[in-house]
This record gives sequence, C-alpha cells and structure tokens, in this order.
Amino acid sequence: MKNYSVRLGFTLAEVLITLGIIGIVAALTIPTVVSKYQKRSTVTQLQKVYSVLNQAYLFSKVEGGDNVLLNNVNAGYDMDAETSQEKISEYMENYFLPYLKVQKNCGISYDTKCFGFQHNNINNDSTGMSWNKYNVILQDGTFISAVYNTLCDENGVCANGGGILLFVDLNGAKGPNVAGKDYFMFYVKPKSSNINFYEASSTDTNNKRNVLLNDCNTSKWRRSCGALIKYDGWKISDDYLW
Repeated sequence: MKNYSVRLGFTLAEVLITLGIIGIVAALTIPTVVSKYQKRSTVTQLQKVYSVLNQAYLFSKVEGGDNVLLNNVNAGYDMDAETSQEKISEYMENYFLPYLKVQKNCGISYDTKCFGFQHNNINNDSTGMSWNKYNVILQDGTFISAVYNTLCDENGVCANGGGILLFVDLNGAKGPNVAGKDYFMFYVKPKSSNINFYEASSTDTNNKRNVLLNDCNTSKWRRSCGALIKYDGWKISDDYLW
C-alpha cells in the first residue's frame, strides 16, 4: 500500500515569493494612496479657511462699510513703508480679527514662530514669511500673514490703489510648509464683495484655466494654486504640480 503525504502549508520559498510580491505592490500603490489622501485633506482645509476668512470679511464690511478696507492708499511695494504697516494693523485689529478665533496675535513681527519659512516648491527657495507682515495664529493652528499692498506683480510693478495679500498656511508649523501644498495666497481687491484666491491677470479670458495652471505650476510663489483648485470644482487635478 502506498503512502501519500498530505501537504498542509507553504514552503519557505513560496512564502518569500509571496511577501516579495506584496511588497512590490505596496511600494507601487501606497504612495498613490497617500498622495490622494493628502490632496483631499488639503482641499478640505482650504475650503474651511476660505469660508472662515469670507465670513470675517463680510462682518467687517457690515461694521465699517465697503471702504473701510481699501481707501486707495498708494503704499509702497516694500512693506517697510510706515503707511502700509499702519493700514494693515488698523484693519486687522479693528475690523478683521474680532471675527476670527485667534490663538495668538503677533502683530507686525519678524518672529518666525508666527509663520516660519515657506518653500516655493519649484527650486526649493525659502523665505521667512513672517518678516514685516501682520501675523496671527488661529485656534485651529492656521497661520495668516497679511500685507497691505498696492496692486503689484511679482516684478514689483504697481498700479494705483490698495489691496491686501493674505498668506495662509493651513496647518501652521507642521510640514511640508510648501507653496501649493499647505501654503496659499488670498487677495482682497478694492470694494470686492468677498475675499478670493490670488489670480494671475491675463488678457486671455477665454483660456482662464491654462492661465491659472501656468501661474500655479511655474510662478515663484505658486500664486494661483488656490484659485486653480477652486476653478476645478474644489479638487486637485492630475496636471497640478504636487
């Protein structure tokens, strides 16, 4: 009578091969899963900040009227201008901050703990974003750095009329502190009905998305990334530099 051995398990070689295959699949898929999660989280936080800032802005207009924010002040592009500092301090303290849940008000400050350094995500240049701006930290950890400025482009060419740039870090001191990932730019234009994201200007009105995409992916501070996300229906598309 023949004896047949019953095979109850896997050989060591089979186990190692299986683990190797699992490892390869994980290496290929986990980064994609993590990236998708980070993008969804970023969009959710960005929508929240957008809503919070606009609520505060609308309340400030009820309090002070349409002209309280921007009175056609020709402040210099350089924030060393005394007028610029006075104007941004006056607005933030009297009209904007009362409607925000503030954890710490740093005021006009060089303290990097109030905003820290931001990388532009193109050639890894970094700048101390707190320098000579009005800085606050909200209770949820959001960093806001505000500048009263003329309508200037990144080359320093300015038009008449004032505006406010809001530099926002969604998660404060936590990483990655990179433009287009957790750091975005907002802009308040004269007599605007709401706060919106910074948008690159262009005469090509029929191709707005390409203008926003190009500015988001190539400008030094990725200025129009928030505007692009909103334009795409509050999502980060495949051609977005991540």
